[in-house]
Amino acid sequence: MTKRSIKEDSCNAICAGNTVYPVDTICDVCLCCSDIEDVLSRATSLDQCLFRTGTEHCEDTYGKVKFAVLKPPVGNVQHTLIDLSSYSGTFLPGFNLIDASKETVQRGTVNEDHLLKVIDHIAFALPVGQTDNVINWYSHVLGFSRLIINVDEDKSNGFVVQEGNKGLRLKAISSPNTDCLDGGKLSKLSDLELPKFVLCEPLDDNCHSSQIAHFLAKHKGSGVQHIAFSTTDIVNTIYRLKSHGLNCVHAPQSYYDNYLKRFEITKLNYTPELLRENDILLESHMNVDETSNDVFPFYCQSSIFEDQITRMNNTQWFIMQVFTKPIFEEKVVFFEIIQRFQTSSGFGAGNIAALWRAMQKEIFPLK
Repeated sequence: MTKRSIKEDSCNAICAGNTVYPVDTICDVCLCCSDIEDVLSRATSLDQCLFRTGTEHCEDTYGKVKFAVLKPPVGNVQHTLIDLSSYSGTFLPGFNLIDASKETVQRGTVNEDHLLKVIDHIAFALPVGQTDNVINWYSHVLGFSRLIINVDEDKSNGFVVQEGNKGLRLKAISSPNTDCLDGGKLSKLSDLELPKFVLCEPLDDNCHSSQIAHFLAKHKGSGVQHIAFSTTDIVNTIYRLKSHGLNCVHAPQSYYDNYLKRFEITKLNYTPELLRENDILLESHMNVDETSNDVFPFYCQSSIFEDQITRMNNTQWFIMQVFTKPIFEEKVVFFEIIQRFQTSSGFGAGNIAALWRAMQKEIFPLK
């Protein structure tokens, strides 16, 4: 764990700026970048130049960090691009390593230091019709490509959740692999560590009682809707986080009572009662070959959408997810905890539908 050292005034510019906003929000999504000048050049080549600053530097005894702030076409969101190729420290200049042994003694357990591993993905809420424009920007400037959400997803229309005139449309994108700092050494990221963004937009501009429309109104525009953190033991993670006061969205009892869902849960050696107690949603694809116990490897490196669908159809995988209640007064931002097995792609399509219905009740309770 790290904390900021207030003595390092030269580093105050990292992740600074864009701090004045009318509502509580998440505004800066930092990205590791191996060639900041190239990215800024790509951004400048667009009709609309969208970067806040040129390249800047900060340094300490471990070396120099190069950074710049880039502005994507997503509301108040900015990206601080950080080049760590000339830096050998544990994190960034201006941060000190906390004595982990003292911290774990205070919290009473050593396991809590490792509950959450990496950021799995970040979701943006966008107005109707803006998703493809955002995808094109990320593709041109940062080299992102489409990432499958579900095998039934249509490439043009995305994955759609709908109930009456309410609902949302989802598409996902993932970055190319690049060098990043790991314990003072540059290395390639794993599939699970690659930055991934989920883009959400409402189906109808005129429907104001949908979650994305609610976000856009209360948030005063597009922005970060939720951040998903990866874990390798979601049951233990949620149990411990709840003991510290974490509030989660409750899926309806019917979700866990469904015969097919109960069968799916028990096949993975869990019980419906355990998952319901911890508000865990499950999505799986474990029937690739009933006569074989082999687990097929899956990699999301292919940028070809159709190839991703084929790989996911031929892979045994499961995703377990928990969603917190909104953390701000405006009910615009929440967190997700996700555990993946054999897939770095996919976002639990059935879980998304269950979450959407549960969140509708959370944001728009019956009066």
